[in-house]
Amino acid sequence: MTIFKVYWTEDFDKPYSTTLEDLASALRACETLRKRGFRFVTMVSEDTSNIGQPGVDSVENGRTPDGVEYSWTKRR
Repeated sequence: MTIFKVYWTEDFDKPYSTTLEDLASALRACETLRKRGFRFVTMVSEDTSNIGQPGVDSVENGRTPDGVEYSWTKRR
């Protein structure tokens, strides 16, 4: 499940936020707040089913733990 959080400021820059469960609702909330003249409207999201750090944990013999080929090299 992905959770969306919308932040904005009003009343002498006092911060406010709301939590929404779908992208369409979060985007509508941002649009409504901006149209009403609120400042610093922003949105963030988090996928609650995602665990661990993003990226590949390990590569052995050119494959990730789930068997997908992985060949990344750093070039200068």
